[in-house]
Amino acid sequence: MHRTLSTGMLARFPVWHNHRVAQRGLHQGQSPLMRSGLTPVTNDWLEALGYPPPGETHPPEPRADPQPVLALVA
Repeated sequence: MHRTLSTGMLARFPVWHNHRVAQRGLHQGQSPLMRSGLTPVTNDWLEALGYPPPGETHPPEPRADPQPVLALVA
């Protein structure tokens, strides 16, 4: 598996695994973070990485001091 994934994707794997809630078995309804005593703010691993929740879009923040764009012509 590590030979086919990029370094970035391989780094995201532990985040996904630790936020994954078990659907069945002994630990049903719990994620590894919950079982360790660390209750996450969210169960969505993408939100933990800083992505917005599904269906929610964030408009771009306006710049504090808009500067004009200058085009240089040679």
